[in-house]
Amino acid sequence: MTVNALISVAPESAGKSSSFRSWHEHVLAASTLFCFLMIPAPSSYGAPLAWVLSVGFALYLGAWNSFFPRYRMAIWAMLTLIVINVMTATVPGRALSGGYELLRSMSLLIPASLLVVQAGHRLAFGWMKALATMATLAAGGLYVFYASQASVMYAIYGWSELHFGNVHNLINVSALSVLCLVVILLFEHGRLQRLFFGALLLFSLWFQWILESEGTLLAFVLCLLAWAAIRFLGRVRLFALTGLLLGVGAYAVQMLWPDAVQ
Repeated sequence: MTVNALISVAPESAGKSSSFRSWHEHVLAASTLFCFLMIPAPSSYGAPLAWVLSVGFALYLGAWNSFFPRYRMAIWAMLTLIVINVMTATVPGRALSGGYELLRSMSLLIPASLLVVQAGHRLAFGWMKALATMATLAAGGLYVFYASQASVMYAIYGWSELHFGNVHNLINVSALSVLCLVVILLFEHGRLQRLFFGALLLFSLWFQWILESEGTLLAFVLCLLAWAAIRFLGRVRLFALTGLLLGVGAYAVQMLWPDAVQ
């Protein structure tokens, strides 16, 4: 069954077709959004299985047939850059591993593009709420578990090294949940739900502050500037674009010459 065939099924259709369509939509939405939330830690806590489900379902439903013709040039350009990088790298094995991780992350665009067309906005929004809630509650549970330690921050750092790859993975997943919560608050109209997700957002921001992540703060500012550049015109857009260039440039300088910056 192709994407066009699934889309052509009317919502009011009864019987197997409607159930089949709904079941696929839920799997596609849940697995794809979970993968995006776990991009900083693609090998942790079920992320590999979610990637197989999201990409597998998208390919099964025929998403590649519309994806490849539209993005053919970008796909070939990315593959060419990976090959050149591997051939010129000092350690080709690491470059090849990095290329694989890039391809695995970029492959999520296939189910994501299908999700936009196939699944209803309310369904995807519902899964975003569920995943953002689970991520925030998990962070809260982690904090409560180590609250009695002399240094909660270093205790969480130690847990991250053992169970989440490193602390940066945890910080980045938490940061993505913050962005999800911001989107939820922008589009949620129910008063009680806005209060609930607002409380989750405040805790998530506090959790970022506990972990002392200056890079995350910079990323949030850049996201805000990018939104302003897209949303507004005139001087506001010019100011936002200038801020984006300065922010990205400052970060690049810090990464290239850390000693000089200090």
